[in-house]
Amino acid sequence: MRDKLDLDPARDDRIQPVDQRGRQLARAEQQILWQERRLRHLMRETKCVVWHCFVEDVDGALNWTAVQRDDSELDRFLPLSILPGQDYHAAWERSVFQEDRAEMNRTAHQAIHGGRSEYAQDYRCIDRDGMVRWLHEDVAIERVAEGQWTVHGILTDVTEQKNTHELQRALAERERAMEKLLQAEEERSQLIEQLM
Repeated sequence: MRDKLDLDPARDDRIQPVDQRGRQLARAEQQILWQERRLRHLMRETKCVVWHCFVEDVDGALNWTAVQRDDSELDRFLPLSILPGQDYHAAWERSVFQEDRAEMNRTAHQAIHGGRSEYAQDYRCIDRDGMVRWLHEDVAIERVAEGQWTVHGILTDVTEQKNTHELQRALAERERAMEKLLQAEEERSQLIEQLM
């Protein structure tokens, strides 16, 4: 009876590795989903968001096109006033301080055309509630063809840190001014004594 074909899948050495591989793939997919949820939670807690763009040099100017953008995620991170017929990117461009936008363009242009693989910058924008928000941007650049790049960035809200730094700087300046005032008052008192 041994020459009969045994169709029992549990005993077939060829099927078991396939089943085992399927279980490994299912576990790997679960692991990826768990890591993705964990990363999203971490990004919300650290007040940051990831963006991707395709960049093309068109007659010396950089043309940026968003890739796989989730505007709802960006809007949770940085709520903006979006005008009718406008997308999130256009609202973001409108919200960035004009002088910061000029510096951002210059920095990106120099980094991309200079062959650098990364750059970082800080800039200000105004959110939907009219609050000034400071954002820090870490950007990675990958050249894909002549005059074409993929650019990935992580935006982090650093408003609290900037405000704390500005407050510390203002307090230090106030302290220096008070020291100068006290010194001037002491010199004035000495002059009055001399005149008396």
